[in-house]
Amino acid sequence: MNILSIESGTYRHNKSGLLYNVIGLASDTETDEVTVVYEPMYTHKYDYRFFMRSYSMFTEIVVINGKKQPRFEKI
Repeated sequence: MNILSIESGTYRHNKSGLLYNVIGLASDTETDEVTVVYEPMYTHKYDYRFFMRSYSMFTEIVVINGKKQPRFEKI
C-alpha cells in the first residue's frame, strides 16, 4: 500500500497565481480517492471556505505558457 502525504502550508496555483493554505489530505468516503483539502487565501466569489482536489491532480505537472511545472507549488 502506497501512503500519500503532503506538507501543509501556503501553495501558489501556478496558472492563476492565487494563494491557498493546504490543510491536509482526506479520503472520499464513497470512492476512497485521496484528496487535498485547502482554503483560499482570498475571498472566493461564492464565499466558499474550503476546496478539495484529487491528490493526483493537485500534485501533477502541467504545461503553463509552454513550460512544464507543478500545478501547485509550496512557497
